[in-house]
Amino acid sequence: MKNKFFYWVAILLIAGCEGIREGEEFRITGDLKGVNDSTVIYYRLSDGSNLMTMDSAILINGQFQFEGSLDYPQMIYLQIGNSRQMINVFAENTRIEISANVDSLDQTQVEGSNVHNELMAFNSHMKPLDDEYNELVSAYRQATASNDHAVIQQLDENYDNLWGRQQEAIIGFLSDKNASFLKPYLIR
Repeated sequence: MKNKFFYWVAILLIAGCEGIREGEEFRITGDLKGVNDSTVIYYRLSDGSNLMTMDSAILINGQFQFEGSLDYPQMIYLQIGNSRQMINVFAENTRIEISANVDSLDQTQVEGSNVHNELMAFNSHMKPLDDEYNELVSAYRQATASNDHAVIQQLDENYDNLWGRQQEAIIGFLSDKNASFLKPYLIR
């Protein structure tokens, strides 16, 4: 009887070491292509004005992993070596899988974070307005280079109109997401 007790205690201890406590901890596993093995991946958080390095992992066979705990879901930044390239993930305490290629980080796939999925839906929702903004910026640069004051004035009016539509789009997207952790991130 005593041996059975120790057997079950050992099994529970081993099982506890293998997993994460869902909702209390995160495990981020990543598959990163196009980067040399031994590259250091830095897990960073923002304090509002600076990025703080929280942990690091060495890329082995294109794989990396981070484990930890977040007080609440938040944007994390996975910096690739000493470059300025980063993978941005809205993380939460769950299992998160990342698949990326350094040559196309804008196509990074993230699975396991519901808040990250909400952010991707928001980005898709805002894309037409973002594209319109980029066109305005390009036209504004051209108008200032040619010193065309009439066009600059019209572009300023267009920008004011676009800004209002962007605010309406943000409010519309968030109107039914009162409990989302994405809300304070977007309205800050």
